[in-house]
Amino acid sequence: MDDFEAAITYYHKALWLKPDDQFCTDMLTLALETSCQSTARRK
Repeated sequence: MDDFEAAITYYHKALWLKPDDQFCTDMLTLALETSCQSTARRK
């Protein structure tokens, strides 16, 4: 379940359809943070 790029894409699409969706905003933030941390660990 480490497909953060797909999750980020889907959350962006969801927010495009419904910009005030707080759940999607929170999950997008979490996915971006986790993706960045995962990338930093690989280096």
